Parts: sequence; structure tokens; C-alpha cells
Amino acid sequence: MANVRIKTIQLWEQYSAGSGETIEIIFVDARGNKIHGTMKKDEVGQSVHVLQQRQTIFGFYN
Repeated sequence: MANVRIKTIQLWEQYSAGSGETIEIIFVDARGNKIHGTMKKDEVGQSVHVLQQRQTIFGFYN
């Protein structure tokens, strides 16, 4: 298991006819690599308020 630390550098809501309302996020890791993520807004639910720009997130992955 590895320790991961990423920072949210940009966050915005977007709408397209194909996918509906989404939340677009750009993260940066400790090495400066940028990662783009997309989540459907209705799948995020009420936890969307915890996503903020300039927020550092810690986690683990296998």
C-alpha cells in the first residue's frame, strides 16, 4: 500500500448534453504531475461541499 498526497488546484461544474452535470477537478501530486478527474454531480451527492480548491487530500492505494 502506498501513501498518496494530492492537492486540488482547480474545480468547476460543467454541463454537456451527453453526460449531464459534472464536476471537473484538476489535482497535482507531490512531483508536480497534473491529474484530471470527472465525477457526475448526482453521484457525488451531498459530499460535494467537501471538495474545495487549494485543498490537500491524503489517501492510500494498492
